[in-house]
Amino acid sequence: MPAPISMDAVDQALGHLGYRAGTLKARFLEAVRRRFAEGARRVDAAELVRELWGPWADVAELRRRRKNLSGLKSAVNADLKRLFREGHNPEGLVVGPRNVFSMCDEAKDRVIEAVAGQVRDAGLAMEEFLDLLGRLRSMLRDPSLSRLVAEGAAGGLSADLAGLLGEIRGLAGEEGAGGAARGNAGDAADASGEADAVEELEDFEEVEEIEDLEPEEEDAEAAEDLDAAIEAFEEVLEGDETPGGIEEMEDFAEEIEAVDDGAEEIAAIGEDGAAAPAGAGEGAAPAAAGGEAGGPAGTAPETAGSAGGWAAFREALAAFGVAGPGAGAADGGTEPGEARRLAAFFDQALGRREMRFNRYLAVPGGETEVGRAGGLDGALPPRRVRVAPFEMAMYPVTNALFEAFVEQTGYRTVAERVGYSTVYEGRFRKARDADGRLARFVVNPFPAARRVPGACWYRPGGPESSLHLRRDHPVVHVALEDALAFCAWTGRRLPDELEWEAAARAFRALDYPWGEAWRPEACNTEAAAVGDTTPVDRYEAHANPLGLVDLLGNVLEWTLSPFRPGGSHGPGTAYAARGGCWISPAGVRLTARWRVEARTTSNILGFRCVLL
Repeated sequence: MPAPISMDAVDQALGHLGYRAGTLKARFLEAVRRRFAEGARRVDAAELVRELWGPWADVAELRRRRKNLSGLKSAVNADLKRLFREGHNPEGLVVGPRNVFSMCDEAKDRVIEAVAGQVRDAGLAMEEFLDLLGRLRSMLRDPSLSRLVAEGAAGGLSADLAGLLGEIRGLAGEEGAGGAARGNAGDAADASGEADAVEELEDFEEVEEIEDLEPEEEDAEAAEDLDAAIEAFEEVLEGDETPGGIEEMEDFAEEIEAVDDGAEEIAAIGEDGAAAPAGAGEGAAPAAAGGEAGGPAGTAPETAGSAGGWAAFREALAAFGVAGPGAGAADGGTEPGEARRLAAFFDQALGRREMRFNRYLAVPGGETEVGRAGGLDGALPPRRVRVAPFEMAMYPVTNALFEAFVEQTGYRTVAERVGYSTVYEGRFRKARDADGRLARFVVNPFPAARRVPGACWYRPGGPESSLHLRRDHPVVHVALEDALAFCAWTGRRLPDELEWEAAARAFRALDYPWGEAWRPEACNTEAAAVGDTTPVDRYEAHANPLGLVDLLGNVLEWTLSPFRPGGSHGPGTAYAARGGCWISPAGVRLTARWRVEARTTSNILGFRCVLL
């Protein structure tokens, strides 16, 4: 949870800034302060843009204004950090990535170092202290703790011990149990009638107060707070430093720099956790391959899948020069009957472990709604579509499945041929020792991307990495051409964009696979603090109603649809990728789209197949 910032500290820091009333910086801070005083835990960038510059004409203008806002925030934060060093901003507040006040990294480091120093002065080794915190975390997860604290002596606890446990829960952010225990212990603040500050749960679209949660949920939230504390202390112990002059992660509102051949452009991830696609708002409404943008309400629904999907797949195979057994590009590519034979041939070569992740589920087809109004997440225009029945992979293609394909064909991916790929490093990274054990947890101020020679599907982090303990992770560093080659050989194809969204939203227009409310524990995004891919079945308990797993987070998934309507297939075309990835911020929706050049390869990009 974010560090608490008092309004007194806010007013003290803003008073020392000395911005002239009516200037852009002063108006920006006043807008943030007003919302912060009202209890906002997050302020959408578009809301601030509207207040500072007025309505925007189109999405392109909004993107420009968001860049202006980002620069404005950076300038203000530079002044606030200077005041912190001068002693006029004692709590080290800055405007954080959620556009509310938070504590800067330098201030957090001072607090952590002070606590770590006190631990050492007490004669306790840091490792022992972290171990104690870990035990405390496990204890707080025990649902019986709430009952013990509430029952006190009747439950077998002394008054002192019950009070201590209540204090611990209170420090972990639990107002209900903590407030009661502090009252029993004669807490001065409670005696004076001051209300305890109630922190709200992070990363939920509709925020609930902790006092309204069931005891089990309270315990889990308290444990999450201790997780964060342990991770912070581990960083102090390891002596990690973040790059100077950089405060916190700015939400991705810029396009990531392309590689020399223009193949590495991935659209931004917006403030609301969804895509801010490259080129959005340039006058063309996005649509899936094989169909025009939806018309006005009342028109016949757009169709997708079945014969149209196979026709588009054949066209793509020919455009990329991809061929498999019986699927020469010259004769138009794989036919459905031949595809079924190839699928059976490939499946017979798989072992039991590989077959577990080679399951396909029936998608019934029918009419459904796709898209999202406003287009701020890059979504398709909202409209009704009719999708033919098909079968979709339960999971993204794993490293083990892709390895089986390579062993059968000797195929070399685009990344292997060009000799490099893009490797992303998220804000959160787990560093391991030579034996593969977790050594420390590193928090970076912002995600980064770099071109790494030798990075490819079987060396996802570069030449020193491997697929050890990753066979059930999604394959990455695959260009669209590589995904097409896998499909052509194995009797599959890629879904078009309408098929992907209709199946992912289970023909119910869901925002998330599990329903309508964001759940940070249900998928591998930045909120999960994993900092890498995860096994494709890790979040199986949060599958959508059709049983499809890992639809949000982990890796972006290629679709067969050019990003622009009417776009032709080929290596120079940008395609739509869906589903978010492990560096996506919390709240990314199933409607979000990313514009990805066909020859892009990176460790956040994979794919999922469909059968006829």
